[in-house]
Amino acid sequence: MTTSLGEMFRHNRWANERILEACRDLTDEQRATAVEGTYGELGHTIIHIVRAESWYLKLLTGWEPPVRWEIPGPWPGIDVLLERSRFTGDRMVEIVDELDPAAVLQVDEDRVPTSVVLAQVINHATEHRAQAATILTQLGIQPPPVDGWTFGGYEVPVADSATGVPALREALSSLGAEDRKALLGGLFKQERMPGTMERLSTLVTDLDASFADLLTLLDNASRPRQFVAIDEAKAVLDRYLPPAAIAGTHDWDVARLHEPYGDGSYHGKLLKRVRKQLRSVGTREALTTPFLLRREWGR
Repeated sequence: MTTSLGEMFRHNRWANERILEACRDLTDEQRATAVEGTYGELGHTIIHIVRAESWYLKLLTGWEPPVRWEIPGPWPGIDVLLERSRFTGDRMVEIVDELDPAAVLQVDEDRVPTSVVLAQVINHATEHRAQAATILTQLGIQPPPVDGWTFGGYEVPVADSATGVPALREALSSLGAEDRKALLGGLFKQERMPGTMERLSTLVTDLDASFADLLTLLDNASRPRQFVAIDEAKAVLDRYLPPAAIAGTHDWDVARLHEPYGDGSYHGKLLKRVRKQLRSVGTREALTTPFLLRREWGR
C-alpha cells in the first residue's frame, strides 16, 4: 500500500540519486567549488548528504555504516556514494511506515521523538540538494529537476534502442482510436505557475489532427520528454515504456482526482486546474474527455 509518508521518502531517495548522478563527470576542481551561503565544497556537500542519511538510518534501526567518510578527506567516488545512498534510501522507504512516530530516540545528549528524526531526514537532504544545485548552476551545469512534479510523472529519455528506450512517435503512431483518445484525455503538463497543470496538447474535434499534435509533443528522438499520465493513458504508455523511462511514481488514480480539491494535494491542484479549464468536471468521463468533444469522439 502506498502512503503519503512512504511517497515522501521515495521522492527523497530518487532526488538524492539524481543529484549524485549530476556530479558524476565533475573534475576535482569542479568538486572543490564552493558558493557563499552553502555547506561548502560541492564534493563535501554530496558526501555529507549520503553520510548524514546513513547516520539517520543508524538512529532509527541500529544499523552500523561499514564506512564513515571524513570531511575533508579522500574522494570516495560517485559509484560508492550511489551504492550507499541507494541502500539507505531503500531501507528508509521500507521502514518508515512501520516506525512509531512517538517512540523516543537518544540523539547525542537529547531525547527526541522518531517523528522529529524523520522530518530531519527530509529537510536535511532537501536543503543540501538545493545547495549542490546552486553550485552546479554557478559552474554552468544545469542541475536536474528534483521537484515533486518531476517525480510525479513520466520522464522519458531520448530514444535509444541500446538501452531499450523506444521512440515514442514511432511506437504510438499505429494506436487505435480508443487508445488515442485515452492518451489525448489523460496526459497533462505542469504550467509555469507552480501547482497548476494543463493538458499536454490542444484538443480539436478531429481526432487524427489532435493525435498528430500530441505525437509531436511526445517525440523523444532528440530530447527527453516529461508529462503526467492518468487513468487509461498510463495503461497505454506502460505497454511501451520500460521502467527506466519512468521517474518516480506515476500511478495517479482518477477516483482521487474527484475528491474535494481544497486540501492542496497534488490531485486536488490538478483537478482544480482541469475544472477551471473545462468549466465542469463532475465525472470521470468529463475529466478524460472534454465536454465539447464527447459527441465527436463517441463518448
